[in-house]
Amino acid sequence: MPLQIPMHTSSGVEAYVASREWTIAKLPACPLHPSGGCGLARHGSYARAKPSGVRVARWYCPQGHRTFSLLPDFLAARLPGLLAEIEETIFAVARSPSIEAAAASMRDLGVSLPAAVRWLRRRLGPVQRAIRALRDADIEVALVVDAGFLTRLRLDLDDRALAHLPPPLGFGVRGHGRQTVEGCQHKMGPDAHERTIYPGRQPNPLPPPVWSRDPTEHCNPNARPPPRTSCACGAQTAASARAARSNTCSG
Repeated sequence: MPLQIPMHTSSGVEAYVASREWTIAKLPACPLHPSGGCGLARHGSYARAKPSGVRVARWYCPQGHRTFSLLPDFLAARLPGLLAEIEETIFAVARSPSIEAAAASMRDLGVSLPAAVRWLRRRLGPVQRAIRALRDADIEVALVVDAGFLTRLRLDLDDRALAHLPPPLGFGVRGHGRQTVEGCQHKMGPDAHERTIYPGRQPNPLPPPVWSRDPTEHCNPNARPPPRTSCACGAQTAASARAARSNTCSG
């Protein structure tokens, strides 16, 4: 049972913070006891590390000894920041000749390249697994990689589907292993700031490069059409959806 539940809202970050929407959020029933009688009650709210000022409403089930929170659609699950920021990392990988090149272009000066690669792969890998899960489940949903596609998926998918997808898109178990209730349970206080420099050995060999060039750039007359699926996340690309069936392009 996921501890985070999607809160469908049409508000952006600024409007959500300005109107303090977490104070008026409502959880209709306890996810553990839909018929009621468990004493479900509001359990305050907690602050997200990013974006600044965002808080998330929380409830507590006394019988199940579990807390539940309503996460606005624009927020990434189990990662700091917005789904739009996760999209930016995917587009950066798609435009770069390798994951290392994408990580180098996005990292701060005080962050080592191996740490930046790990940071990027923690965002890219779960999105790839979520897209594969949607395709394997044959769920009727548009999988076109363009601006806002992760937020659209969060809105279009029902709660049951999101409960089985890995974060940051869904609210299921992250990775391939299983977690105990204690391992998933919310901790007291605000989200911890994610560390960016990690000591230890070098990571395993990196996956093959993604797109060698931006498919929207000019190409020569003998160039192949843009890829139909993104190597970054496995979904149909917006460029291929718009491209004509031809082996030539204007440049």
